Amino acid sequence: MFQSIIAIFETNEEAQKAKRALISHGFDLSQIEVNYNVDVEDDRSTDGQQTATTEHDAPEEDSGSVVTVRTNNMQESLDATTILEDCGALDVNEFSAKPTSDPDPFFDPENLS
Repeated sequence: MFQSIIAIFETNEEAQKAKRALISHGFDLSQIEVNYNVDVEDDRSTDGQQTATTEHDAPEEDSGSVVTVRTNNMQESLDATTILEDCGALDVNEFSAKPTSDPDPFFDPENLS
C-alpha cells in the first residue's frame, strides 16, 4: 500500500532538517520530495488540487516548504509522521485556522444591500 505523507514547515531550514532526519532514519532519497518557498503567509487554504508557490527569490520570512514522503507500508507512514512532527511540521488544522489580513475579500460589511 503506497501512501503520501505531507507536512508543511514555516521555513526552508526546518524542511531541510526534516529531510535529513528522514534519511538518517532509513528513508530513501527517492521517497522524499521538498517544495521550497511555498507562500505560507498569503495562501493558507487549498482545494487539494493546487498549491500556490512563489519564485525562489521569495524572502525567507514569507516562505516555507512542503515535504512529501511516499511510504510503502503502514509502519513507514507512522515513522514518517512522527519524524516530521518532531522536526516541527505544522498542524494543518492549526495552520489553516491562522487569520489572514483579509479573511473574506468578497465580503464588505459596509456594502450590505
